[in-house]
Amino acid sequence: MFYVSNTALCTQPTRSQLLSSPFNTIAKIGQRVELECSTSALLPLRWDFAEVNSTRFEAVYRLETITRKCSSRYKVNTTTKGRFALVIDSVDIAHAGTYRCQNEPNYDSLERNASAQLAVIGSLHCIIGVNPGVGVS
Repeated sequence: MFYVSNTALCTQPTRSQLLSSPFNTIAKIGQRVELECSTSALLPLRWDFAEVNSTRFEAVYRLETITRKCSSRYKVNTTTKGRFALVIDSVDIAHAGTYRCQNEPNYDSLERNASAQLAVIGSLHCIIGVNPGVGVS
C-alpha cells in the first residue's frame, strides 16, 4: 500500500555573507601580504584588482583559479572552508591599488563585496652631502 502526502518541506534559502573582509594595508617592497576574505557561501569568492587612480577592475581569481595574467604574482590560501585569502609573497609597486573580494553569482541576487587599498612603500634613504669648508648650522 502506498501513501501520498501533500505536505512539502520548504526551507528558506540561505543568503551568502562575507564573514571577513580585507583591511587597508601599507606594505614595504618585498614584504609578504595576505588579504583576508571569507564567506558563508558554498561557492568560492572571486578577487579583482584596480590599479591606483583607476576604477577599472581586472580579474585576479575566478572559479578557484588565478587568472593566467596574474598567476606569477598571486596565490590564494584556502586552508579553511570558505576562506580565500589573496597572498602576495613579495610586494612591488605594481601591486598598489584596490583589491575587491566578492561572492560568485548564484541564486542569491544580491552581490556582496568588500574592498581594501594596498599602499606600497619603498625603502627611503636620505643622503645629506656636506661640502668641505662649508659650515652646517
